[in-house]
Amino acid sequence: MASCVRVSLVLAAAVAVLGVCGAGPAGGAVFVCGPDTLRVDPVGSWEAVVLHLDGGVFLLPQVVAASGVRYSDGERTFWMKGETAFLDIGGVITKSGCMLVRRAEEDPQDAAWLLDLPVFSSSAVDVSAFNERARKASEGGEEWPRDPVRVAMEYIGSFEGRVAALVKVDDVGEGAVSSTVTVVCDGFLDDSIRGTWNELHLARKQAGAWGVTRAYRAYRCWRGPHGRSYSAEPCL
Repeated sequence: MASCVRVSLVLAAAVAVLGVCGAGPAGGAVFVCGPDTLRVDPVGSWEAVVLHLDGGVFLLPQVVAASGVRYSDGERTFWMKGETAFLDIGGVITKSGCMLVRRAEEDPQDAAWLLDLPVFSSSAVDVSAFNERARKASEGGEEWPRDPVRVAMEYIGSFEGRVAALVKVDDVGEGAVSSTVTVVCDGFLDDSIRGTWNELHLARKQAGAWGVTRAYRAYRCWRGPHGRSYSAEPCL
């Protein structure tokens, strides 16, 4: 069973809160379409979505889109463009003008809600140089390469912005050999980028040190369609 640890780092107040949770962030998205609501939950890093519709559950793989992100099983097509979406069933648009729900619990003293914002797309990051630095640090007797959270914090470097949050999910409760660490930073002093989302996939080596196998990054913007979500698209 996977083991999950969630950490909220509130930089403005210099407070760290550590807790144990039973599962990772939901990561789903809820849209309001007039009097109705529509929920989609991601599969993996949004390679597909699970659409909850009229009491049914449907798996929609991602398909090519001229703009935005589109998912379809051939009968149902769910198309997201920033914080808006619409649903097409059998060639007929049944829900349009859907807007991503804005969370009421955006508490500046609790950054954990940032981990639940949807990530519509992300970019892979080259981690070879970082892994070489981690290898040398481990061989030099430094301790940080032996803890996936410390590895993630070393990878991020300085926590920019006003708040940050982190969640770690191990493959098992004890003796984990793989771990996924997600770090979000928010409230940047920047006129376009509001925050960043980083997801690190780590593996433990035989010597006990951890290395990053894959890393992804996405951005939250002050303006434009990704004010309540993350995307690989540049901020305006």
